[in-house]
Amino acid sequence: DAIEKAKERTGQANPNACSVKVPYELIGMVIGRGGETIKELKKESGARIDISKEPDEEGSQDRHVNITGPPECVEYAKKMVEELLGKSKQGLRVKTEEDDNGNGSVAGGRVIKVPLQSIGVLIGKGGETISKIQKDSHARIEISRDDKDGRERSVTITGSGEAIEKAIRA
Repeated sequence: DAIEKAKERTGQANPNACSVKVPYELIGMVIGRGGETIKELKKESGARIDISKEPDEEGSQDRHVNITGPPECVEYAKKMVEELLGKSKQGLRVKTEEDDNGNGSVAGGRVIKVPLQSIGVLIGKGGETISKIQKDSHARIEISRDDKDGRERSVTITGSGEAIEKAIRA
C-alpha cells in the first residue's frame, strides 16, 4: 500500500521524478562498493536517488531506481545512471588478450581482459552470474586475482571451442 502511494507521488504526473529500470545483475554497479557510487551520484546531481528493494514485477528481477528533486537535477541524475549502465554493459563486451603468437589462446582455452569495474558484474551477487555462465556454457571461468596494470583482470575460459564461444557471448 505504501509502495502504491509512493508510485502515485513519484509517477509521470510529477515532472520532478523519474524511474529507471535496472537489470538485477547491474544494480551493484549503481550502488558501488559500500554505497560509494550512489552517494557520488546523489552528491553530484543534487537529486534524491532511491533503489527499490523488491523486483518491479512478478517474475522479473529488475529493480527501479527512483530519482526525485528539481527537474534539472532529476534529468542530470538520470543521464548519469544511464551512462553508468552503458559503461557496465560495454565493459562486459571484453577485449581478447593477445599472446606473443597474436592469438588470445591458452592450452584448451582463451584469455580475455575484463575492465576492473566490470568484474563484479561478471561474478554477480554471491557468484550467481559466473556460476550460471559456467553451467549454461559448460566452460570453466577463472578470474586472476591480480593483474599488473590494475585496470583490467585476465579471465581464463577453458573447455571445448563451442563452450568457450558460448561463455564469451553470455
